[in-house]
Amino acid sequence: MTRRRLQLAALPFAVLAAIVAWLMRRRHRREDAPSLVGAVIASWVRMVFRPFTARSSDPDLDRLRRGIDRGRFIRLPSGVTVKSATAGEVPAEWLKTDRQVGDRHLLYLHGGAFMMGSLGSHRHWVASLARAFHARALHPQYRVAPEDPYPASLDDCLASYRWLLESGVDPRQVIVAGESAGGGLVISTLLRAREEGLPLPGAAICISGVFDFTFSGPSHIRNSRTDYIEVRGLHSMALHYLAGH
Repeated sequence: MTRRRLQLAALPFAVLAAIVAWLMRRRHRREDAPSLVGAVIASWVRMVFRPFTARSSDPDLDRLRRGIDRGRFIRLPSGVTVKSATAGEVPAEWLKTDRQVGDRHLLYLHGGAFMMGSLGSHRHWVASLARAFHARALHPQYRVAPEDPYPASLDDCLASYRWLLESGVDPRQVIVAGESAGGGLVISTLLRAREEGLPLPGAAICISGVFDFTFSGPSHIRNSRTDYIEVRGLHSMALHYLAGH
């Protein structure tokens, strides 16, 4: 049986497990309890994706990149237009929403283990956030490892932020956000911006950010058995990204 068939075969079990977990949580309602859809996705990822990362300490990047880039086919929310741009020599996209309030801007740094992710893979997600934040979004395509290891991605993110400010945007009206590797780049970008004397943005949002490349913090230890990515996969990511730094 191919891996694709195994994934599909595991889906009904993941759905059943998620429904049971969700119903049990409803008996003890918590503010941070996931939705039913979130529980289904989490269960499927743990049953299918985590075992794959456990077996693969050196993943097939081309295959993973093609997989994550399929997000480009997801239809954008209504009222959003996309326009190509160059932010400080970094390829980027502007995502404009009909809900923008004033001069509010979102600089979004996508995730992807510092090795994957693209304008297409995260376009729908960035568009959704732009609508939610009532902001115009700048989404840069920073360089990734192993072709371009640290500090290439950080340099590109900082260049994008600097370009945004130089274009006349009030930093107090800027939200810098990112998920996973992008969440880590949010903090790194702000630290570099502060070191270089740039004004800091009005807000920053880190979604499940990567901040500790030793992966020894309390959350990693507590969630080591249930996290989406197996520990060896995390260390492999760090090895490719840091490249000896």
